[in-house]
Parts: sequence; structure tokens; C-alpha cells
Amino acid sequence: MDEVVGSPTLDNGYVVFDVPSLGAILIQFGGAPPDTNPPTPDPMTWATVPYATSSSSIAMVATTATDASGVEYYFSCTSGGGHDSGWQDDTYYEDTGLQAATQYCYTVKARDKSPNQNQTAESTVECATTLESEPEMYVNDIAMTWYEPKSNYYAARATVWIKDEYTSDVDGATVTGAWSGATTSGDSQGQTGQDGKVTLESKAVKGGGTFTFTVTDVSATGYTYNPALNVMDSNSVSAP
Repeated sequence: MDEVVGSPTLDNGYVVFDVPSLGAILIQFGGAPPDTNPPTPDPMTWATVPYATSSSSIAMVATTATDASGVEYYFSCTSGGGHDSGWQDDTYYEDTGLQAATQYCYTVKARDKSPNQNQTAESTVECATTLESEPEMYVNDIAMTWYEPKSNYYAARATVWIKDEYTSDVDGATVTGAWSGATTSGDSQGQTGQDGKVTLESKAVKGGGTFTFTVTDVSATGYTYNPALNVMDSNSVSAP
């Protein structure tokens, strides 16, 4: 039981207590009460439910929660074998390294950053399915020819043929390549037609020589370029 034994006095900047012999002083300081409330909203909600971003990733966004002590978020994969986020400050989470054409389900919760780490209840379970795997494409052939645009000046043409893993011609693939040898005109770039082919030309050089064209990149919407499948990466022709 606390007992008031006297009132303190101020003496030259010091607080002085007058207490009986063998007495004791209990000093109590006031302060803010501990944080015992979780962030709001509680239960947690979604700003954007999970959605596929590729054949191997799903993204999601939690509602921005509020709490005087600050907030962090935890995204849990509840089915499909995906990955939890761990506690993070960002409301955005992208789960990667997933399987194509597979459904994954998630919840999100929040907690404050007070010593009590008060947590909200989890959100509703929401699911998304990763996209189908993109077919792979490759360089099937590079056909080389030379021509003489004017007397004693020679140039080369490289006709690059792009196919997919099902051996179908790829229309609309952007092919990038580099010239070397008799000419060093730098990169050439063009887009394949319905036959999967694009023809790229070098600059002309006096007296001719050996022209080499090397494919450095291929890109197309809905496809993945796999150089390991290439029948060839480069080819050459000598002129005249």
C-alpha cells in the first residue's frame, strides 16, 4: 500500500523529500499507456487481390493499414506450394519461382511495430493462376548471299529464319545481330514475316572480302528465346 509521507520541496534546483527515519521513497512517473490495439483495418483487407504477372510469378497488394506505432505486413501462401513474404514494410508482394499454369492462394495480415506487436486477423483467402509457359524459339537457319551494289563494292545479306519449339515459323520476332569481317557496320535489326524470316544487309565495302553475321538476340511477344536450341548462331559468305 502506498503512503504519502510529505510533499516535495524545491531547493536550489533539487527536489527534496522529508521522510521519517528508515522510510522509503517511491517515485512514479506517468507516461503513455502501452499499445494494445492492432492496426486497422482488422481483419486485414486487399487493395489488389493476387494476380499472375508471368508463368512463374504472382503479385498482390495489401490495403495500407494505419497504426500510431507503424505497420508491417505478412503475406502467406496457403495452397499451391508458393512462398510466404516474411514481415515487410511494403504493401506490395510478388511471389516468384512458381510453376506455370498452377493455382496459388494467399492471405495477408498486419501488425504494429510496438513492443506488443499487435496483429490483425488475416484477410480473406484469394487465389490466382500463373500463366501458361511461353513456347521457346530459336534460330533455325542463317542464309548468306553477297551482291555488288556498285562496281567493285560488295555487301552481304543474311536471311535469318526463326522457328519455335514446335517447328512453327515465328511471325513478328525481332532479330538483332552483328556484322564482322569485311564490314564492321555494327548491329542490324529487323522483324520476321509470316514465314519466320527476316533479311538484314551489311554496308558495302570496296574490294569485298568475308562477311560474317552473328545473331545476338531474338525477342517476340509470347515467346522465350533459347539460344541453346539454335541450329546455328552465325554464318559467313565471301565476295566476290
